[in-house]
Amino acid sequence: MKVLAPVRYPILEQGRRTLIKAKEIALENEAELVILYVNLFQDGDDIKKIELRREVERLIDGYPAQYIIKEGFLVEEVILDEIVRQNPDLVVLGKNQESKWKRLLKSLIKTEANRYFPNVEKYIKDRADTEIIVVD
Repeated sequence: MKVLAPVRYPILEQGRRTLIKAKEIALENEAELVILYVNLFQDGDDIKKIELRREVERLIDGYPAQYIIKEGFLVEEVILDEIVRQNPDLVVLGKNQESKWKRLLKSLIKTEANRYFPNVEKYIKDRADTEIIVVD
């Protein structure tokens, strides 16, 4: 079994809950755990895999995991691409995973925002052929 857990960095409370849930599921099922971080081009982040790994390992008590850093403009599309690539049995998502620029645009374009900027959870659930668990 394989569990994919997309997270933001730095890891805030939502990310902590997502990682802990992903680790619990992986541990219960003796599953491979894959941690995905999407480096958004517009945010200008330069996250190093070692930085991500250190913080995540602390939160998951050293449970073995594979770490993947991908770049892209839309979090949901990068996550979906990685779902296709990794073919996990389960994806553990944090609720309300949106990039800063998307939140800004949604606040400026209120009337049609949901049509043009679907939330990540719905986008992935509608397109992925795998089980999705959303952590509040």
